[in-house]
Amino acid sequence: MNELQDKYDLYIPDFRGTGRSSLLQCPVAQASSVNPNPVACFAEIASQYGVNGLAGFSTTAAATDLYHLINNTKQSGDRVVVYGVSYGTFLLNRFLYLYPQIADRAIADSVLPNSVDYTERADHANEAGLALNQACIDDAFCSSKFAAFGGVNATMTDVLSGNTCVRYSTSQGLNLKAVLLTFLDNFFLRKLVFPIIYRMKRCSPSDIAVLGRIFAPTVSAELNSINGTAKMSDAILYLVSGSELASRPVRYNASHWATKYSSTPPFYYNPAGALITAVYQSIGSYLYPATEKVYATNYTNPLLIIHGTIDTRTPTSFYNEWINAFRGMNNVKTVLFKNTPHGVAFSTPIRGVRSYCGVRVMVDFLNAPNQTPNSSCITDGSTLDSPIMLFNLSASTLDASLVRTFGGEDLYESSGNSLTASVLLLFGLVLLLL
Repeated sequence: MNELQDKYDLYIPDFRGTGRSSLLQCPVAQASSVNPNPVACFAEIASQYGVNGLAGFSTTAAATDLYHLINNTKQSGDRVVVYGVSYGTFLLNRFLYLYPQIADRAIADSVLPNSVDYTERADHANEAGLALNQACIDDAFCSSKFAAFGGVNATMTDVLSGNTCVRYSTSQGLNLKAVLLTFLDNFFLRKLVFPIIYRMKRCSPSDIAVLGRIFAPTVSAELNSINGTAKMSDAILYLVSGSELASRPVRYNASHWATKYSSTPPFYYNPAGALITAVYQSIGSYLYPATEKVYATNYTNPLLIIHGTIDTRTPTSFYNEWINAFRGMNNVKTVLFKNTPHGVAFSTPIRGVRSYCGVRVMVDFLNAPNQTPNSSCITDGSTLDSPIMLFNLSASTLDASLVRTFGGEDLYESSGNSLTASVLLLFGLVLLLL
């Protein structure tokens, strides 16, 4: 943020019920489990606050809080810039619609559309994964690795259907698909998706050795990353996602994937859809009016929309809905970042310097909002997510630990070492490396 710190005062308000505001919690449910049942949690807060009380934690209420924060802090002559990322773009849109004259500039990063249905999180994740698969298909080097197996998608279908030396304890291998999904959100691990699938298909002794070195530390790190903090509120997540980010009728059900993906199985999986569905079904009576879900086309000051094509939380179809909603408005600029995950501003580190391509595009927009932002850093190879860098497996683009894990810079062909792993526990998925 060096590009911004000398020009702007930064305010990061706590959403009601989180951070240093009064936490919205379900202590009884949380006392019985590290990860409390969301339905039980919601039932607890509903009994505490009632319908009217819970409405105070809505997106509209948060937008009103933001309005008062700006009014109470803005000095004469100040320029107000409002930045939102992920759900923050849903909140940003509501704020711009309710108070269209307050923000002088607005930036929406990794946009969440009004039509979002979080009960379909699995579909959102797979859409992003398929975008990564297409990037491999379009890359001569990556696609050549799978030519002998019938192509990238055919190879993944075989591996995730059990046609591999790796045997899973679940018939569909959903846990393995969830692990592949976590790789998509990481700069270095994303490079592992196709080498792992390639090795799981080929299954040479050296492949088994390398696979044994990959999974255990990855899973340990992932488990540590989802423990959460005391400042977060699961109850807020359940309330907002279940009452504002879902739609009726509930479209997620047991036969959903079997019918939708009968010919092309899902390769990447986010299990949150079933969880959100359970919450949603329990709080239907608390739904907020759908009439609030309108786009802020009444906002006429400069708006920048940035998004990544490999975003497992807000896939490209979400970006397309925003583009269509604001189509034809001269105040709106858009930049789509290829091969980039969620949170563009800070998911695009530039090699060798403490800066981000996403931030540079934002700064260019703030300095010249009526011009198309300079986005050359997306394609010139300076970022880890650049199209010409994603499949570049040279030492300069790889984390040193990956080179050690694979026994060399060639993630597809390096032999690793003599380590043989026999049984690994992977999110409840037992892998037998034969």
